[in-house]
Amino acid sequence: MSFGFEHKVSSPHHHQANGQAEKAVDIAKQILHKCKDPNLGLLAYRSTPLESGLSPAELLFGRKIRSTLPSLLSNNGANKLVDFRKKDLDLKNRNSRNYDRRHRTRPLRKLYAGERVWIKDVRRYGNIVKEAGIRSYLVSSRGSLMRRNRYFLVPAPSEEAEKKERRSYNFPESQEKEDNTQAASGQAEPAKESEKDEEEDESHRQDLDEEERKKEDLEDWKLVTHRKKRIRKVPDRYTVASF
Repeated sequence: MSFGFEHKVSSPHHHQANGQAEKAVDIAKQILHKCKDPNLGLLAYRSTPLESGLSPAELLFGRKIRSTLPSLLSNNGANKLVDFRKKDLDLKNRNSRNYDRRHRTRPLRKLYAGERVWIKDVRRYGNIVKEAGIRSYLVSSRGSLMRRNRYFLVPAPSEEAEKKERRSYNFPESQEKEDNTQAASGQAEPAKESEKDEEEDESHRQDLDEEERKKEDLEDWKLVTHRKKRIRKVPDRYTVASF
């Protein structure tokens, strides 16, 4: 007996498709983590009104339940559940519109059996076998069969079209250009090397002249180096003439 339940499964690795169950697990973990008595936490959760104005207990029993919060007896009567389904549907549609507008979603076209696709999460190509539900497909890739949401499947060109596109490239011309550039660079290298040598010699001479000039200044003024690129003059009281 199914008791009116309809079992629907979502695509693997796409938790967003099963958001209600994921959120229920998160709420249960928070209740167990924050409350010392889990029964009181569950009681508070079941008696708290939802966005529609009714609590989970009211939806199940058709009336408000008694909790730890004081309330009037007149508020514990049966509530009218006539407009609940309409309010709940309006809230879901509004949330869906807000999400689509914020994330700029767009409808994706339907995929057909035999179509070649790129599977984003495993990063390889595959072929569509058949449709396995709403926005869900069975894909064969490298001998394995997997189920993926349409979000992970990107239409790809066929292997024949990809081979033709590769053949359309003119590789010999590009090779000639590379050879010509290499030859031109080979001719220009000796001239560049000679210019670099002259520049290095000139800079080396300038460095030597600057070092000699610094040495002469140090000897003349009796200066000593304290740190790198810092010069300090010795006070007169420490010289021989002061004694």
